[in-house]
Amino acid sequence: MSLRSIQRERGREVVREAAEELFLSNGYSGTPVTAIAKRAGVAEKTVYNLFETKSGLLLDLFRERVLGEGGEQLAERHREVTELKDAEAIISGFCRINQEVAERALPLLRVVMEAAAVDSDVADRLADQEDHRKQDQAYLLDVLESRGHLRDDKSRDELAHDVWLAAAPELIIKSLDAGWSLDRHSAWLAEVLQALLLDR
Repeated sequence: MSLRSIQRERGREVVREAAEELFLSNGYSGTPVTAIAKRAGVAEKTVYNLFETKSGLLLDLFRERVLGEGGEQLAERHREVTELKDAEAIISGFCRINQEVAERALPLLRVVMEAAAVDSDVADRLADQEDHRKQDQAYLLDVLESRGHLRDDKSRDELAHDVWLAAAPELIIKSLDAGWSLDRHSAWLAEVLQALLLDR
């Protein structure tokens, strides 16, 4: 990696850190790019050069939190689940991953949802993210099916929709707002997915 690339990536990280602090404390609408640049110690133009738009910065930051460190954490955890054999262990593993993502990304998801209400770019990209989440979660069906655990009285599309809906981050937010812990939500999700997906 060239020195210029290293400096660019370091600049991106400094701006991300500043933006996250401000988004979490002031919300999307209450965080102008000028404040992000000031907190990061860079020119406003630098923020735009690195991320193009405030919405691009927020969504880049959110994506980083979802995927985990280096962008590979989520993929590695999925691979671990694909090695399991027992149906309940597979579903529990999926739920643990869902909980880990929630721990990293939920505070920013609230900001993204606020932003989607006022910024059409964020709304459009959040809708795209939901399509990606649905496709990404299909690995759970693949693993259960390959082990002979997946029910066969519903179509694959129906089951994928069931997983997508049951594992929606909005349900985690509602659970937390109702006083549940993430552990309790994860246990509930495991029960729901076992009832929805397993061949009994």
